[in-house]
Amino acid sequence: MVPGIKDDVVSACWSPTGKKLALEEQDSKGNRKLWLVDVKTKKKTLLAKYQSLTEIGGTDFTPDGMAIVYTALSGDHHQLHKITTQAGSKPQQLTQDAKEHYTPQISPDGKLVALTVYTHTKTVKRMRYPE
Repeated sequence: MVPGIKDDVVSACWSPTGKKLALEEQDSKGNRKLWLVDVKTKKKTLLAKYQSLTEIGGTDFTPDGMAIVYTALSGDHHQLHKITTQAGSKPQQLTQDAKEHYTPQISPDGKLVALTVYTHTKTVKRMRYPE
């Protein structure tokens, strides 16, 4: 339990050193907060506030532990963003397309990101009206 985090924690990940956690808190309206928490002291730092329309999300630290990649709503789609672990830094949007990007996992060398991508397809069909 981390003091001051009252809503659901929908994702969490360890820093590479194991001394910090990234916690993604979500309220009932889809508002999210990304917290950096010191495991020993339980001191938390708010890194970002953003929106999400789903419980799918995910976070991961960069291999050097200096930034976190996370999923946030951008326009009509969930995209990957990155923010440094310094309080007051500004997020950088990493993806920009008409697909949904979730569950980022950064490779140990920091050169690749594994993620889940959802696309939406609408199909119009015709059929006989049942008599």
